[in-house]
Amino acid sequence: MLRAKKNGKEILFDWLLRNGWNWERYGHFRKGNYRMKLQVNSVREEYRNALGEWRRTRSGNYSKLTVDENDQLVGLSKNI
Repeated sequence: MLRAKKNGKEILFDWLLRNGWNWERYGHFRKGNYRMKLQVNSVREEYRNALGEWRRTRSGNYSKLTVDENDQLVGLSKNI
């Protein structure tokens, strides 16, 4: 049986687990001072600053996510 192409959320989950991110009790993934905050249609990458606040670094829709040949997550845009 042929498997349909993975959607962006499946791609993200596979990439996060493969790269050592841990599942939090709040339903997000976390690695050190970074977390991937999962939402219905999008994901946000955030870091915790010295004040303990979460600041968004990148975000994007699941439909735009892919992984390149160097195993880097592509499709998240940087937030300034």
